[in-house]
Amino acid sequence: MPFLHETIARRLRAEIQRGSEARLPSLKKLSADYGVSLGTMLKAVHLLCKEGLLQSSRGKRTIVRGREHRDATDTTAGNAAAGLRDSIRDKITSGIYKTGRSLPKVATFVLAHGVSKNTACAALKLLEGEKLIHKHGKKWIVGPAEGISRRTGAAQWRRATGPVVLVLLREYRDWRRSLFSQYMAPLASGLFQELNRHGIEVKTVLAGEPHISSRFYASGRKDILSLINSLGNRYLGTVIVSYVNDFLDLDLWVKWLSGFQKPVVWIDHDGTSLPFEWSRVSRAGCYHCYADEDAMVGAALQSLSDAGHRRIGFHVPASLVDHVWLNRRVDTIGRLARDLFPAMTITYEHQDAREKWLSWDMNNDSGIFDFVSTIAETIDRGHPRAGAHQREALARTELRRAVPSIHRLLSKGRITALLAPNQALATSYYYLFRFLGMSIPGDMSIVAFDDIPDFRRHPISTVDQGFDELAYGIAHVFIGDIPVRADRRGNKPAEPRFVHRGSVGPPKKDTR
Repeated sequence: MPFLHETIARRLRAEIQRGSEARLPSLKKLSADYGVSLGTMLKAVHLLCKEGLLQSSRGKRTIVRGREHRDATDTTAGNAAAGLRDSIRDKITSGIYKTGRSLPKVATFVLAHGVSKNTACAALKLLEGEKLIHKHGKKWIVGPAEGISRRTGAAQWRRATGPVVLVLLREYRDWRRSLFSQYMAPLASGLFQELNRHGIEVKTVLAGEPHISSRFYASGRKDILSLINSLGNRYLGTVIVSYVNDFLDLDLWVKWLSGFQKPVVWIDHDGTSLPFEWSRVSRAGCYHCYADEDAMVGAALQSLSDAGHRRIGFHVPASLVDHVWLNRRVDTIGRLARDLFPAMTITYEHQDAREKWLSWDMNNDSGIFDFVSTIAETIDRGHPRAGAHQREALARTELRRAVPSIHRLLSKGRITALLAPNQALATSYYYLFRFLGMSIPGDMSIVAFDDIPDFRRHPISTVDQGFDELAYGIAHVFIGDIPVRADRRGNKPAEPRFVHRGSVGPPKKDTR
């Protein structure tokens, strides 16, 4: 049986051969059209690139080879208007153009897309026909006209009479342990801000057994049923947030809640394989939302491949070897490198158990400075007569001795770039390399995963999971004013993006 991406590649190949378009739609649109994840579509497109049918370059739409000359101009103004409409629609559904706010001026689209004013106006009229925008005075406003009262008058919606979305947690501590962990905080805060902007109240409910918190929150199916009945038409649906292994009867809850004929959105914290068949328990209006690991790793490897890197390192911290997410990431890196980037070699180096320097604490990024400071103080005490340059050299020698796994990984010519498991670890690697006298990215490129606000001050390129856009989409499942894309099974993965902050450059010339 062929892999899913091979099946998608075959269908896409047939469609390309039937058509005459010079460029493919965006990966995002293709994923929605074919009902697969971004990672699967990425692999399908890569397969056709390897066959020579397509040509892909970073930051540009994928070209159909042999049709490049057709891309200079569209055959009709209608095609140009439809293309601009699709581009604006993508920005609306992803939240770049937010509902209730005005679109850029027509002149902006004329300049940015190289079309005539008539074409730009025609594209906007098409969007108006789809009820994605409406005219308000001289401005085009995102969203349907009939929803304007809620968007602009959110303050008028009193808590006692306004719409409500329930957030179902297994137990009260999951509020911080799962929903507002640093990893998930961008999604949670974005979701609640968007719901609040539209005058929608959020109520917490608990699935677990009665607890002291039950005095303040509806707990268990009986209490939640009573709450939903009391809300009546104010009830818009439920968001479920959980670790799948902690919520053993999750499938029963999804099935029960979907019976109210209102949206049910499960934010899957782990994103791992499900212990049940999602399509069998969910109904129309049910969504399974998660981080797309394949797409995240693919974006990281693509960024390094585009820069010319072929020898990539991955450091495995001793404290994380038993963590499911890390082992899954290691497996995904190996699989995608083998399938999509065969010229790449991935070198894995495990941290020695005796090494105590590496911190992966997302709440503390100063551990590396404390570690180096201790070494420097030891050198100063042991060599009081040494000059500054000598002390620096001695400190670097001692630093290499203290981090043998990193020393092995950096052996001459072994790797030119490092993939870090997450931002916290990337921060430790970055400053360690700098203390060792290395230039970033001159001597070594670094790519991390996640984009936690606290870590954005560090000059480290990373792959953002795309939680901001996912949060926007989840909110509008309940608001119901713009289309929210998901595959036919209700899966809605986040769409990651590479964030360049200066730690990726071409590899240093090989001197081996």
